[in-house]
Amino acid sequence: MLFRSWDVFDVLKWALENYGTRVHLLPFEEARPYLAVPSNHVPQGIPQTLEGAQGCDLEFHRMFQRYRETLDPTVLVPPDCSCRSKALPRMNLASSRAPSI
Repeated sequence: MLFRSWDVFDVLKWALENYGTRVHLLPFEEARPYLAVPSNHVPQGIPQTLEGAQGCDLEFHRMFQRYRETLDPTVLVPPDCSCRSKALPRMNLASSRAPSI
C-alpha cells in the first residue's frame, strides 16, 4: 500500500506534537530508487523525480523538503486542495503509541 502525502503530513504533525520539535523526516530516496513516493493524486505514487506529479503533490514535496532543511514545524502548512476531502479517512492518531506507516 502506498501512502499519500496527507498521511505523511498527519504523522509528522502528530510526532511533533507528541515528541517535540526535532522530528527528522528522511528524504524519499534510496540508493535503489523507490518504486514510488507519496502522492495525493496518483494512486500508484510518483517517481522520486516527482515526474508526473499532479494537483498539490509538488507543493507537499516542497513543504517536506523545507521541513527537512530547517526542522521548523511552522513550515508545515499544507496546500489547500480538494483532495483532502476526497481522500481516505484521516489516520487515527489519537492513541499515545507512535503510528506506523
